[in-house]
Amino acid sequence: MDTIVEGLKPIKHKRLSEEVAQSLEDYIFKNKLSPNEKLPSERSLCELFHVGSRTVREALKTIEAKGIIKIIQGKGAFVAKPDFSILFKNLANLMDYTSDDEKSKLSELMYFRRIIEIGVVKQVARDGAPDGYLAEMKKNLEGQAAAYEVSDLNQYSRLDAEYHEILIRCSKNSILINIYSNLHYMLRVGMEKTGIFPGSFKDGLREHNELFKAISERNPDLAVQVLDKHLESSRKKLEDFLFSPAS
Repeated sequence: MDTIVEGLKPIKHKRLSEEVAQSLEDYIFKNKLSPNEKLPSERSLCELFHVGSRTVREALKTIEAKGIIKIIQGKGAFVAKPDFSILFKNLANLMDYTSDDEKSKLSELMYFRRIIEIGVVKQVARDGAPDGYLAEMKKNLEGQAAAYEVSDLNQYSRLDAEYHEILIRCSKNSILINIYSNLHYMLRVGMEKTGIFPGSFKDGLREHNELFKAISERNPDLAVQVLDKHLESSRKKLEDFLFSPAS
């Protein structure tokens, strides 16, 4: 006999799996169910909601895609551990950036990224990069230069993103690293959807090298100045592209 049933009520519209999914979400959050806590069986949910098994399966799949539950074949559905990565990825993939409001969100993400990176770079340039990180940055810059020589935009874009992620990893702060990683995923998806790469080979490579030099020399004021100019330039180019009459 399933024990997690109190608070679940039949829904009025039997045909919509979205309503079942929403009711299950509300139940999980309102009752503060713990990770790995088992939900009622599929049969029990069918009886509770007065719907068919197909509707229940679709509802469970819907909230599983959101990272709220996990479905284990042959065992049932369980409350999942919180995973912000899934939340960020779902949000990134839902946005299509066709409206001015959604375009503004992409610009705001760039601004948020700027705040995070400047704070980290100021600390790293002041205190010094942890062992091995300067060597990793230097190797990355060599790869950027090689991509620049052959005009390989895809490779340069990948190394550009990796370079900024190395900077964040220098903080050694797991929460900050996780937030930035997901933030950068949202930015990358948005830029792919809009077809914009807000920067240039030449300027980007030069500024990346200037930033590396400032960090190596433990000059936080210069490091912040270089990075601020670099990211603000990228944000302005992005806005010009997003809100131009042709976009």
